[in-house]
Amino acid sequence: MKPKQKNVTAGLWRVGLSWLGVLLLVGSGTGCPASGTPGPYCGDGVQDLGESCDDGNEVACDGCSINCHLEGCGNGIVECGEDCDDGNLINGDGCSSACVDEEELCGNGTVDFGEACDDGNSIAGDGCAPDCTVEPGPECGDGALEGAEECDDGNTDDCDGCSAICRNEICGNGTVECAEACDDANNTDGDGCAADCTLEVAVVCGDGTVAGAEACDDGNTDNCDGCSALCAVEGCGNGILECAEACDDGNTVGGDGCAADCSLEIPPGCGNGAEEAGEECDDGNTISGDGCQANCLLPACGDGILDSGEACDDGNTAGGDGCSTTCDIEAYTHTIAIDGNNDFGAAESFATSSVGFSGYIAWDASTLYIGFLGADVSANDSQRWLLVYLSGGGTTTAAGVTYNTQGPALPFSAGYHLRWRTDALYTDLQSTDGSTWSSISWNGSSARNGNYVELSIPLADIGAPTSVRVHLSFINEQSMNEWTWAGMPASSFIDGYDPDYARYYDFDLTAAAAPSSYTSQP
Repeated sequence: MKPKQKNVTAGLWRVGLSWLGVLLLVGSGTGCPASGTPGPYCGDGVQDLGESCDDGNEVACDGCSINCHLEGCGNGIVECGEDCDDGNLINGDGCSSACVDEEELCGNGTVDFGEACDDGNSIAGDGCAPDCTVEPGPECGDGALEGAEECDDGNTDDCDGCSAICRNEICGNGTVECAEACDDANNTDGDGCAADCTLEVAVVCGDGTVAGAEACDDGNTDNCDGCSALCAVEGCGNGILECAEACDDGNTVGGDGCAADCSLEIPPGCGNGAEEAGEECDDGNTISGDGCQANCLLPACGDGILDSGEACDDGNTAGGDGCSTTCDIEAYTHTIAIDGNNDFGAAESFATSSVGFSGYIAWDASTLYIGFLGADVSANDSQRWLLVYLSGGGTTTAAGVTYNTQGPALPFSAGYHLRWRTDALYTDLQSTDGSTWSSISWNGSSARNGNYVELSIPLADIGAPTSVRVHLSFINEQSMNEWTWAGMPASSFIDGYDPDYARYYDFDLTAAAAPSSYTSQP
């Protein structure tokens, strides 16, 4: 480092010593380093005589200069990026408190020394000129419409249409001016201040004078005399329901639900209480069962509506469909053609105790029909039988016919026994005297087609019953192979040797219920 340059005069001034004292001090060598020892210097980190600072380095602009004096705006030395330094921190003297040349600051947004304004730009016409002098603003009365002026007629006179403050003078602007008696900021009559800004006389409905918003004034406040208590015209078609009106839809046109005289119109249609074309009756509602149907026709069998006195009504007058031509319930019937073709329906089919075997029952007014489907039907075996036990008039028994060594107990007292052999060569109807079974005349027929057989039993042959109990099964009477299977009902017994029958069907031949709707008994 270079040795410090001592400013002796400044040093003597700072310590207040006389020139003589200083000369004696220097002359005597006091303060000088010893021989061979480096003397004090700027940058040694020690503030020596004549230094205002010493930060131990020779770097400028860090607060202590390379000459060891304090750096900063206002010290009178232009340094470290300063535009100027006039030895003070006062603005407006040409050098600002930040040591910036104030003569070059117009447009910086700050009103500096010598500026009348500074809007941060150099654009004219915005109130502050590019040289930071104030531009003249709009002046009311100069004839030029400027700024917030609503008008400017070149003068500052009132009551000439443009006021002294360049505002439009007009009734309704909310300011009472010139010859106005009032100004309520609108041009509406009837609110106390008329549309011409004159005071309105108070409007009193019923004083006989039509005034303000009154449409009429008949000198009273009675309703229903043509002028209402509110001084509004009363009348049909004004959209107000009043007086004796039943409706008022704002017009006097008929056919829209409200007639021209404001009475309710009845729309055409069933249920309006007026019997019209195509109607047999109209009782003012669309409810059936009250003497006039919902379609405004008189009750009748076959109209599909169950009326008083009808047991059924299926919408037609055809018989044989469960509901008669007179709307009485018909008994279920189904006539089966005995031709070997299975004409039984799903409602006439029954499961049996053996998989793959099905039984069928149907009837009409004169005949009971039996059907059976299963592999053994086509066995052509003289020892395999389809057995049918039936209830009936006369003597009955609960003991079945014995086949070889199999003689079942019956689930009901049977009076008749029909049997068909699988070689199709023998069909026999039997009755009982209570202890034995004997063949009787049978006027029915049978037909087989493959694994299917069907038989007819005239009801007259079994005592013409109105209900009949039925049990069906297959039996093999061959010695060493005796077996009973395919019982109907399916829950009557378990297939095997000589089982007793436990259940049966009891059919009402006069009822409307289909065969499959019956459950096994007991």
